Amino acid sequence: MPAALATASIPAQSAPLERKLDESPVVRYSRFAELSRAMLLAAQSGDWDAVRTGEQACSQLIDSLRKHPAPPATDQERQLCMDLIRRVLADDAAIRDLAQPRLKELEHILRPAQRFAAHSFR
Repeated sequence: MPAALATASIPAQSAPLERKLDESPVVRYSRFAELSRAMLLAAQSGDWDAVRTGEQACSQLIDSLRKHPAPPATDQERQLCMDLIRRVLADDAAIRDLAQPRLKELEHILRPAQRFAAHSFR
């Protein structure tokens, strides 16, 4: 999938807080799940800048949910929110699986530079 399609729904900046506070819990968690899915698609296409942008947007959503909790009103809403959280966690695990090889590659690249720097200053 082209990176442009994968990252189309990752906002550079989240919506104003006022709008978030007016949304139902299901809508708020749905936005979180949509964002995590967009991050997974971006990771699958190798667009790590978009993943980082998505992480920042997720962080803002999580902060909003913590500061202004809105518990689901019904058992059905609660179950739907739990299903959405499970989807987010599954997407997060898949992103981590995709990131691991890249992190090991970066570690390999940086490790010789660290050894050289340590020996240079002794």
